[in-house]
Amino acid sequence: AVLPDTDFELPRSPPPFPPRPTPLHASGESGAPADAPVLPTRARFETVDAPATGRPRRPWWHIALAALPTAVALAALVALIVYLVRGPSIDERFAAIEIVAASDDPALLADREREIDRLIADMDESDGRIDTLREYQSVVELWRIERRLVRDMPAALRNAGRTPAERMLADALRTAESDPERAMKLLETIIALYDVPQGENAQQEAHSRHVVTIARRNLARVVPLVQRQHADQRAVISDALARADGLDETDPAAARRIREALVRQYGDERWAERLIQRARDRLEAERAEKSACSAIHNV
Repeated sequence: AVLPDTDFELPRSPPPFPPRPTPLHASGESGAPADAPVLPTRARFETVDAPATGRPRRPWWHIALAALPTAVALAALVALIVYLVRGPSIDERFAAIEIVAASDDPALLADREREIDRLIADMDESDGRIDTLREYQSVVELWRIERRLVRDMPAALRNAGRTPAERMLADALRTAESDPERAMKLLETIIALYDVPQGENAQQEAHSRHVVTIARRNLARVVPLVQRQHADQRAVISDALARADGLDETDPAAARRIREALVRQYGDERWAERLIQRARDRLEAERAEKSACSAIHNV
């Protein structure tokens, strides 16, 4: 800081003993000794610049960059609060349900059933996505029917009041994991028998359509299981045939037993027909060769 130049008088300390008064003027007034007139002592202060003790000022853009993370965090917090208060939009809610539906798991879709109902209520009737949401509602309903059939399967098999389609469907669903091929055949039979008008009343026909719909959905799930099972079994058959071919020279009896076992186990399976035909051809050749040898010996 800069102080203005200032002159002021400093009080003079009194002498240790009072001076002897002497006449100062002709008037006879007493005062200081004549040979030492009293003058006020003056002091003078000169201004100087204050030392620079503070840090230099930073440019404005340094300050702006330093405040940027805080501003971004505050903006994100405000956006989050607005989002929580407003809630997700209809498009966001529909997209979330679509992600669940893409998992092809009706149980997960059933967990979002209330959200599906609320979304249908919030949507405009002209929105084409309502039809998709109603299809999801049907999937959940059929899934519940399917669960009830599986849960009540023993009672369904004993209860004469159950329809044959329900009993067949319950049996197929129960064996889908342990014997997918048998379940696949049962489901194909249900579709072939009941996917046509039955001449029943409207309620029974609607129930048959439900059964056929459940059968179709589970058939789509079981078929890949059966295909993987067939691929694994074909690999087993191919390995067995290779072992039999390797034993033809050293142990023909063991080779024959392997081929006969394959024909016995898989001879009626269409998916193994090509491989089993190799075993049959080899067995037929062995029998023909043995017959020829027997004929030669008899001659």
